[in-house]
Amino acid sequence: MESLLAQVLPLALGAMISPTLLTLQVLVLSSPRSPRAKAWALTAGAAITLAVFAVVGATVLTAGGDTSNSGATKSVTYIIVRLVCGALLLYLGARALRGSRSPGERHQSRVQQRIASARSPFYLVVGVGGMLTDLSSLALFLPALHDITRSSEPDSVRLAAFAVLYLLTLAPLLLPVLLVTLLGHKSDAPLVKLNTFVTANAGRINAGICFVFAAYLLFTGISALINR
Repeated sequence: MESLLAQVLPLALGAMISPTLLTLQVLVLSSPRSPRAKAWALTAGAAITLAVFAVVGATVLTAGGDTSNSGATKSVTYIIVRLVCGALLLYLGARALRGSRSPGERHQSRVQQRIASARSPFYLVVGVGGMLTDLSSLALFLPALHDITRSSEPDSVRLAAFAVLYLLTLAPLLLPVLLVTLLGHKSDAPLVKLNTFVTANAGRINAGICFVFAAYLLFTGISALINR
């Protein structure tokens, strides 16, 4: 259990630190009508999308029949996933440093235009778009998912590791709406402060996450390639 969690947890924590999803959720919670219902609809849409992504990803990753990653020699799929996701994170980090708007920020801008008039069901679709455009989180989720699918640990351990990965990836959406649901207006002040900080530093946060984990994925992928 510790071995698999040690592989999955860093990537899951990286996926959790997502200013894209957090700012989208805080934006929805600031809407004038039924903010909690909209925020839960947003979370549900993202959760369904991530679950579908996990099923499709696990199916594709196991289709090649590669051997377990538990030994010294890693599979070809392991190497490809890490090199591709690492390169994607490197690209996303460079874009964030240049100040280019990410797909997630463009999605957020479209939501902001309709936030006053749109009803709760619309936010299911917003959640789908929010998760699909959070490319940095998906680029961290996929290699962690591959570690789980190719692990030789018992199914119960793999399921527990997946639950940790899934919930931490959704945490930027889950934690704010849980806070508002449990505390009501008492949560307004901390959410405003958090949103102000994240909005002001979103580019640097995104770039930092992308570069750190790009280095990690590229290093592990290249090391595995050299050791084959």
